[in-house]
Amino acid sequence: MDELSIWIDDLPKREIKPADLEAAEEAWSRRRRIGAIGKPGSKATLFDDLRAQPSTFEGRRTFICVYSEGLSEGGEKALEFYRNLSGLGDQLSAFEWDKVPDFADLICFLRDEEGRFHHDGLFHMPEIRQEVRKFRTKIQICQTIRATAGYPESRLGSAAKWAPALKSLLEDSDDPTGDVLELGAFAGRYLL
Repeated sequence: MDELSIWIDDLPKREIKPADLEAAEEAWSRRRRIGAIGKPGSKATLFDDLRAQPSTFEGRRTFICVYSEGLSEGGEKALEFYRNLSGLGDQLSAFEWDKVPDFADLICFLRDEEGRFHHDGLFHMPEIRQEVRKFRTKIQICQTIRATAGYPESRLGSAAKWAPALKSLLEDSDDPTGDVLELGAFAGRYLL
């Protein structure tokens, strides 16, 4: 009981504001991040497991990214510059898009000019954002990964299965060229 009393005494003596709640949610999400560690409990695809148990993936800092534009010419040059500077080559990739969250794994899909969706890779955004400002643009550096939440890219599920939900996400987005949404929230809105 003494520990509880000390904990209560240490609580802030001010009104809790929306920014405090957002900061607490962010800290909680960072502690719960699953990333590439561990193996899924089933042999199904991520898509199938996500439809069956979306709550398993909520708040775990894994996000769906869907976009119809890649890097600009300046973005490609900036990425190549940073790859050469770092010596990490193809292990690195980048986004020219401020929407991508920090300290998160991204399951990325590209929508082509015909409206078809394709897997575009799995990426990890670092805990502290790494930006490169060069060639009249700004890119956010990320690392290419082989798996997220224990699912390798080969077990994500076909892009065709994801397509209706990805299309709906883009239709609901303020930005018709792309959007990003936490995996559990994505499942709750578009897969159930």
